[in-house]
Amino acid sequence: MFVHYILTVSYIIFSIIAIWCTGLQKVQSEQNILHEKNVVAALHALDVSIINHDVKTHLSPIKMCTEMLESHIPGPLNEKQEKMVVTMRRCVEKLETLLNDISDMYKLESHSMHLEKTDLDVQDLMDGCTNLLRPFISEKQVELQIESGEHGKIYADGRRIGQVLVNLVKNAIDFVPESGGKITITVQKGQDCTMLFCVEDNGEGVKPEDLGKIFNKFYKGESKQARKYGGSGLGLGICKGIIQEHGGKIWLESRNPNGTLFKFTIPLISSQSI
Repeated sequence: MFVHYILTVSYIIFSIIAIWCTGLQKVQSEQNILHEKNVVAALHALDVSIINHDVKTHLSPIKMCTEMLESHIPGPLNEKQEKMVVTMRRCVEKLETLLNDISDMYKLESHSMHLEKTDLDVQDLMDGCTNLLRPFISEKQVELQIESGEHGKIYADGRRIGQVLVNLVKNAIDFVPESGGKITITVQKGQDCTMLFCVEDNGEGVKPEDLGKIFNKFYKGESKQARKYGGSGLGLGICKGIIQEHGGKIWLESRNPNGTLFKFTIPLISSQSI
């Protein structure tokens, strides 16, 4: 039974690869795009929503199979099989993240991202982010501190600002030490009627020569940790785009080799003044 599930998942994965290859071949033949850094730009010639739908359609059964296997519905698994299922689940999660990242970058570059702005309580935002981050924090046993003495409101899309915070913290989780990792989120009133959000970690930091590239599309860095955890290289670029769409700013202060400090601002604007 286990072998049957593995074969089914393998078939689906190859189907996904075939879909992507077909889509990219069409783009390359029409626009002669040969470098992966041009993939997002090339997707302007395709219907991104259709590609996302096609690939997610194939991802759904993989996700269902892994959930069934982890729940031992087909039967008990040995230790080796358990590790294989965990690997499958993580691959599905990475593919889902990649699809969402490509879609978000496309929307930002085409100025088609719809923001549902409301008067958002900062404390409610932080509470929601903490709940989302708890599984990732506990998995690596990282200490997460939230220092928010502010109870003001920002006029923003809570889901998108939460996405930025979660992305910054998840990046930090990858780079903090295996033992003694610490991440601190602080929120305070900034200058010029803004709310200042800070995400600080005690990881390896970013080299000074890389500071100007950190928000570039597909930038992944050359450190051992960056190679270990991979990623699409789109996350920080998406964070920058979301913050800019809110009229804010985002930047990085590296303390290499003693960690990084990301900061971003969101204007304190009431919906009544819009």
